Formats: sequence, C-alpha cells, structure tokens
Amino acid sequence: MPAIPARIGFVLREFRTVEAVSALMKARYGDVARDPKDEPFESFFDSSTDAQALVNERLALVGDERRRFSTEVKGSLALSFNTVTPAATLIDDERQANMPCAIVAITEDAGNDKTTVMLWG
Repeated sequence: MPAIPARIGFVLREFRTVEAVSALMKARYGDVARDPKDEPFESFFDSSTDAQALVNERLALVGDERRRFSTEVKGSLALSFNTVTPAATLIDDERQANMPCAIVAITEDAGNDKTTVMLWG
C-alpha cells in the first residue's frame, strides 16, 4: 500500500473511536444509560468500518433493556449441570417483573437455611 498522506494520517492517529447507541435506551435514560467509569471496548481493527460492524453486533447482543434481581429462597438449591444455562422465571408484582432470567450467582447460607440467587434478565 503506498504511503499517501491520507494513509499516513490514518496510521499516525493513536485511536479511532466508533460507537453504537440504542435510541430507545438513550431516550429513556439519557446520559445515565452508560456508566461513565466504563472503559471503551478495545479492538485492533485497521478500518473504522470493521470496528463499527463489531460495535453494531455487540449492541444487538447487549442493547436490550436488562435488569438484575437478587432474591432469597428458603432452603438449599441444587442445580443440574447437565442442562443448559441455569434459568428461572421471576414473577414479582412489586418490581413489575414477569420474565425468564438467567441465574448468574448463587450464595448459600447453610447456617440460616437460605439461598440467595442473583438473576439477570
């Protein structure tokens, strides 16, 4: 590839930044939709077009509204690791939730005979 001025400028620029934003989340939450302490997602693409394609795919995966719940269950829980991702259906009128959720953390308190389950969905 010849070293034309446009290519030299492209190579010398330390960072190229692209972003993808969910219009629904931006309208609903404004600037608080993203934690300002979050680091940028780093990639090593030569082309901003390629980086934009990756960011668009990532937004398609994580761009939907998700909520995290913590709930206590009396007794111990047992999971079968022969199945797919552990999941539960959360029904909570107070939080206006009736949805399938992935179980992302389990903390067992044998002394108090309870289990705390962290749900994400």
